[in-house]
Amino acid sequence: MKILISVVYYPDYNANTTCCENFANHLLSSDHQVDIIAIQYRSIPFVERLNNFNIIRHSKFHSSFIDKRGISFQVKTFTNLALYTALEMSVLIKKNNTYKAYPHYMLYADFYSSTEVINRLNSLNKHYDYMFVFSSPFCGNILAHELKKANIVDNWSSIMLDAYVFNKTFETEYIDLRKKITEKIFKNADKIFTVYGIKEEYVKENYFPQFFQKMVTINIPLLKEFKIAETPKNNNPVLIYAGSFYRYIRNPEKMLDILSKIENITFKVFSCNCDDIFEEYRNRFVNNKLEKYGRILHDDCLNAINDSDILVSLGNTITNQMQSKVLEYVGMGKPILHFYFTPEDLCFRVLNHYPLCLCINLNDYNENDIQKIKQFIFENKGKHLSYEEATKNLEEFKTSNITELIMSNISKN
Repeated sequence: MKILISVVYYPDYNANTTCCENFANHLLSSDHQVDIIAIQYRSIPFVERLNNFNIIRHSKFHSSFIDKRGISFQVKTFTNLALYTALEMSVLIKKNNTYKAYPHYMLYADFYSSTEVINRLNSLNKHYDYMFVFSSPFCGNILAHELKKANIVDNWSSIMLDAYVFNKTFETEYIDLRKKITEKIFKNADKIFTVYGIKEEYVKENYFPQFFQKMVTINIPLLKEFKIAETPKNNNPVLIYAGSFYRYIRNPEKMLDILSKIENITFKVFSCNCDDIFEEYRNRFVNNKLEKYGRILHDDCLNAINDSDILVSLGNTITNQMQSKVLEYVGMGKPILHFYFTPEDLCFRVLNHYPLCLCINLNDYNENDIQKIKQFIFENKGKHLSYEEATKNLEEFKTSNITELIMSNISKN
């Protein structure tokens, strides 16, 4: 088949992009033709050949107030960014009520003109048998809906990696509006593949739209084998955290409090957000080290993980969204130290079947837990499981099996 896959940014790496590339590579290995459509940013080309894919890009929907005025208004911090984004988005919301369904920070980067995309694909004589949308954000589904109406794609499916209707980071007052948008867009979708927790939330909320019968629960397509070099030779254990923090759903404060009490370790963090919390805790790391870096390229991050001894994971406070990085961790076979806020943490679906893991409850920890962590770190420093050992009981989470599940479902239409 000729397949088009939509993802927001490519090749910039985040969970969505990595899932998309894992899925696309498996399709290539099965002799499908794959193009990727993404947003154009910085000075990269609108059309290029990259990583065995044809990449087709489109520009943002609006001429950004921040792009034009950001320097003069000194948009240097997230707070300032949010302020000026809000000013611009208030104008968009007046033009189209649909925008109320999104937080301002998502609107800023992720909307675009479907007409421009249609014209670009027509100019390239593109037509596709099937389109897959990696979502969040939801706007990729709107694009697929329009491309089907324009007869550029014959069929399409959404792969929902994050909740949209009941997303707990969105404004609750617009749930009904998000329902309305979803019901309209999914009318001409063939399947809606949702990661574990989303469809289950629909049932919990007694929400059974017409497209509910099209929904198929899958796991996040991130688990694959990573080749690990020789065991690192660090004098003291090196712990590493790679991923995002969110003040209200994945706050690092309690985790830092615990790790600051562990002597003779180095804790390296590759992340963004919550910088003020790290500044507050930096001085508490006295007989150990805390090293905070920003976001780095995916390959550089993998190299840093390769040189570490213990992989640190932090779960979410919400129960319909999983910290996806834990699946990449499993594929590396290293010891995982997981901190969680709720016994309903979706990471347990994976970690309960991973043999080299310690989980700590951040809402109920004491000195005994700190001693457990010390013992786990120093006893497992340098250990490494083979991919077969690491995934023995996790077949359903492997990217290859998830891709096959998706393709078998669309073949039933």
